[in-house]
Amino acid sequence: MIRELLSSSEFIIRHKRKPEDFTRLRVFTVPILLTIILRKSLKSMQLTLNEIIALLSKHITSVSNAAYTKARQKIRHTAFIELNQQAVVGLTYAHPHRTYRGYRLLAVDGSKIILPNTDENSATFGSATYANHKEHVHGSHAFALASVLYDVLNNIAVNAALERTDTAEIVAAKQHLPYLTSHDIVVFDRGYCSYVLMAQIATTGADMVIRCSRASFRVANQMFSGTGPDSVVTTLSPPKSTTTSKLTAAKLPTELTMRFVRVVLPTGEIEILATTLLDEQQFPTETFQQLYWHRWGIETFYGTIKTRLSLENFTGTSPESIRQDFFATIFLSGLESLLTADITERLQQKPTKHTQQVNNAVAFHAIKHKAFDLLVSTRKPVHIVRELTALFMTSPTLYRPDKKPERRQSVTRRTVNFFRQKRKIVF
Repeated sequence: MIRELLSSSEFIIRHKRKPEDFTRLRVFTVPILLTIILRKSLKSMQLTLNEIIALLSKHITSVSNAAYTKARQKIRHTAFIELNQQAVVGLTYAHPHRTYRGYRLLAVDGSKIILPNTDENSATFGSATYANHKEHVHGSHAFALASVLYDVLNNIAVNAALERTDTAEIVAAKQHLPYLTSHDIVVFDRGYCSYVLMAQIATTGADMVIRCSRASFRVANQMFSGTGPDSVVTTLSPPKSTTTSKLTAAKLPTELTMRFVRVVLPTGEIEILATTLLDEQQFPTETFQQLYWHRWGIETFYGTIKTRLSLENFTGTSPESIRQDFFATIFLSGLESLLTADITERLQQKPTKHTQQVNNAVAFHAIKHKAFDLLVSTRKPVHIVRELTALFMTSPTLYRPDKKPERRQSVTRRTVNFFRQKRKIVF
């Protein structure tokens, strides 16, 4: 499917910037160009191009970085969005896939992305300031906000967006609503606890589980005291700041029937979850701790694309190059999940002390190394997948569900320092 899309004239027309682009025979055709972006390396761009040209043609000795930079300006980042929707999301749900009691289990979260610190990026995506008064360090750096609707059981991004860093996460989350169905459960952390967002999700037919803060709803605040039942069904009304006329104009419900569930963690901490899963027989109170725990999958996803795939090591400095790299990384992560799904199931069936799973570092290396064979060459995909399978089975990692690493509060200065000095580098 990917090969057919990349060679389709309709696909090229949809995503090229100008009508005259890609009308002449050049070294950088659309399939080759998109594969180079997808295969981005931590090497210098010129070294990467030299290796690629050696693979592609015996008649061309070299291609300059400037030529590549000029060529990539002719293609839009939307090409990777369509590839992800058609090849990853479409194929995942066209076949038997993992569900939670018959539902897709999705999570929404946002994350700050460090960008090349240029004036153009600061103007397009915004910037964040940081300061350390003890060391007299202060300044600003260009950032963007990524927001992803993520299937935590099948490990694919159903939808993704890259917004200005000053965009509220709850506002960015509204872009994912068109992708929700009545067979979904969407899990949110407490930053998304809002009547308006709940009402908008309700109109999609999807169910939700949202962690509440003490400052959210009166019933949640009462349950934080630890008294009363652990499950309460009540009718919510909008806050005073949201008038009924505004909700009616937006075709949103002016009342919501919600269930509030109290979860006591092993540490003694109390979490209050608001949900539309009202059936206590199908969803008993004791199931919600595990259900909400699945949200951690999206945190792991951001860790993977930032460290393993070095998302913030952008191959260009322009806003469009940043969008290309971002959505190419989203697509690559989904492609890896699709190609390794069967291998993961095989590893999990092995009689070992700890459950084994595919090593992401090995998998991403293998897919990048075979990218041109997979997407551009005329080799039969079945042979390439067979070679990849052998690589995926090597050096599996162990999965320890009881491991609970301490979370550190994110600080802009520390984040920038991590990006410069401490991040893990793969490929």
